[in-house]
Amino acid sequence: MTCDTCRELLSEGLDLCVRARSMDAMDRRAATLAASSHAESWVESGLFDKYVERHNIDRPDTPISTRSGTVALWLEEQYQTDLAAWERKSRHHLMQGCSHG
Repeated sequence: MTCDTCRELLSEGLDLCVRARSMDAMDRRAATLAASSHAESWVESGLFDKYVERHNIDRPDTPISTRSGTVALWLEEQYQTDLAAWERKSRHHLMQGCSHG
């Protein structure tokens, strides 16, 4: 037997994990460029892309985003809202007891 609610909650939770990892990768990209003394020339020369590629091969658990972008405030806010809603639904379901069906 399986519980449809559990399956849906697990799927939502995994989607949130993927979103969080993407936001982390964008943050790592921005932080790496911010630490560079010549960020613009590093990007323009194509050497940064090569660095990102090597980094992502060597450190697949902490990737750097391959494309430019920053985590907009609304993106972070939407993520936090969705995460809180998922946590509430999950806790409610667990407190009610899982009914298989």
